[in-house]
Amino acid sequence: MGAAEPGVYRLFIAIVPPKNVLDALDQEIERLHATVDDAAFRWVRREQQHVTLHFLGDVDSAKLDDLRTAVREGLRGSEAFDLGIVRFGCFDSDHRPIVLWAALEAGDALGRLHENLGNALGPVGFRVESRRFRPHLTIARGKRRVGRAASADVSAQLDSFGSLSVPTCRVDEVELVRSELLPEGPRYTTLERIRVGGE
Repeated sequence: MGAAEPGVYRLFIAIVPPKNVLDALDQEIERLHATVDDAAFRWVRREQQHVTLHFLGDVDSAKLDDLRTAVREGLRGSEAFDLGIVRFGCFDSDHRPIVLWAALEAGDALGRLHENLGNALGPVGFRVESRRFRPHLTIARGKRRVGRAASADVSAQLDSFGSLSVPTCRVDEVELVRSELLPEGPRYTTLERIRVGGE
């Protein structure tokens, strides 16, 4: 990982799909713009599209080596697997902005990867979220709060869109990512890529 600048880093662990998958997903998102109210959403930039495995929050840079060790330990209990991006959906909204996402298909492998990482991170003092893991790839966020009726309308539009023509990808590494909240929007920087299996 190399020496880090002193300070506190806002970090998460993620899967970043390869270029061919993001190319195909971009084409599907372009089609989606004609299905939903395009202007009602802030669309996630391509370079920020990822699948969050664990959001760690603020981590002191002095603990980055310990974090890397914990991630490697968690990955030793997992094997590489195929990941599909299969359809669009949204989280139910009750007076909150709607979040649009792409649903994932990986059998039990994705959940096991999340669990193995959590089992390695928690005991050594890193933040592990207690809420249920709902793996997804966020593609857009609503610009305003809406009620359940509007959310149901968007959900029906997404259901009518059908399945996606996106190739599967092999997940054989995860990325440790720094998130910086800037006035123009978040900036993500990959600090390290670590192979699944702990090699």
